Amino acid sequence: MSREGKDPSPAVGHAISGGFWTVVERIVAQASQLVIFIAAARLLGPADFGAFALVSAAAILLLRVAEFGWAQYVMAWPGDNTVPRQVLMIAIFAGLGLALVGGGIGLTLPHFGVKQIFSHLVLLFSLWVFLATISSVQKGIMIWQSKLKASAASETIGELVGLTVALLTLFSGFGVLSLAFGRLAFQSVHIIISFSSTRLSPIFGLKGSALREMFTFCGQLFVWRMVLNLRLYLATFLIGGILGPAAVGYFRAAERLVGAVAEVISTPTQVLSWRLFRDSRDAHVGKLDGFQRCANIFFKVLIAVSAPVFIWIAITGPELVSIILGPEWLPVIPVIAVLALARAVAMPVVAAEAILSLAGHVRRLIPLSFLHLGIGVLLNFFGARLGFYAVAWSQVLISLVVLTTTNALLNKYGAIHAREIVRGALKLTIPILLGSITLLLARQVANTLHMSVLANIVTSTLISAVIYVSALTATEPVWRDFVLVQIWKKKRFKR
Repeated sequence: MSREGKDPSPAVGHAISGGFWTVVERIVAQASQLVIFIAAARLLGPADFGAFALVSAAAILLLRVAEFGWAQYVMAWPGDNTVPRQVLMIAIFAGLGLALVGGGIGLTLPHFGVKQIFSHLVLLFSLWVFLATISSVQKGIMIWQSKLKASAASETIGELVGLTVALLTLFSGFGVLSLAFGRLAFQSVHIIISFSSTRLSPIFGLKGSALREMFTFCGQLFVWRMVLNLRLYLATFLIGGILGPAAVGYFRAAERLVGAVAEVISTPTQVLSWRLFRDSRDAHVGKLDGFQRCANIFFKVLIAVSAPVFIWIAITGPELVSIILGPEWLPVIPVIAVLALARAVAMPVVAAEAILSLAGHVRRLIPLSFLHLGIGVLLNFFGARLGFYAVAWSQVLISLVVLTTTNALLNKYGAIHAREIVRGALKLTIPILLGSITLLLARQVANTLHMSVLANIVTSTLISAVIYVSALTATEPVWRDFVLVQIWKKKRFKR
């Protein structure tokens, strides 16, 4: 049987199973990071937390340079494991080089009047850059090997170890350094477990045309990702420069709450986009004939999952702040709903990197990324002059621009037409509206019954989720049939 004639169901089922465990891993990861965030916010205060956010943002940008695009090249690689092992070796030296750059900067900071503790923080984050670069490629290799469960397990265990280390050192009085200790613990555990899963050691040997091809691919992807990260962290730096560390602390707190939810969706979305669209390309012998059909299902599921979640965090944001952070952080409440809207608008763009890379047009993202950066600079700058509430609204405008322009690229170079996706997604309108209205009504009923804030959130969320899933099943029988088929298969297997 030709590759085009193969039944895709087992591969899709395996991908969905791996995606489920990736979602579980993200939930554990975000829960762990949220606990650390709460403890740090209460013990450190807005100013120190804002200073940590600035150092962390700079370290992440340094990491993006070190990562370059090695993991994505591995995930798109169609051959044997020789090249992934060679890429891993290159990544190790890249991570080491950038870590030394960061370490050098950290050592010179005290000469410019920076507190010694922040110099130490930079040094710890420099070591983190080295370890995280290796972890990034290891994750790419596991996705390339279709070991999504192993990837999720290594990150889950690493997050739990990092949580333990961060909390122990935080309550022992290490201050902002504790957050770096937690990250170092996570990366160390992840590297150990991931190597035991991939069983691929790094080797030298990539050269000639293969080396040039890799650097061309990675270079194009690096520019896109680096400019993207500059745009994402631009608001943090502008707020810090114009409004000060305390304002950064408030803004980053709101971003962290929304981001914790967004990452539970976006990370599995990235993993599955690489897996499913690569399978579609391979099934059609390198052609894009199946991308539209894959996109119709992929983006519809993404909207069905993400839209209710962002609506939930926008509605329950005030209660979440009061429970998690306390009265000192009340200024972040108006920002949460706005940032949730911005994240919801931009969520489909998460898959663009995989789609255009697999289509052979990753270079098309580069000029687009500079356009987004330029617009982001203008909107964030004027927003920061008006206050961090205005910066939040600027994120919504930027997300609209990013979604519109990226859709044009996917249409032209990825053989994906948004019209078909939107037509299918319109069927989700009624379930989403019913779930949202139910959430609002359930909250009002809970208030009249004088339920506690936590009980109100839990009860209203469960009731609205039941209504949403019921309405979704009624309007989308194909999803119901798929679930029933999977249950039936498992029962037969047990017999």
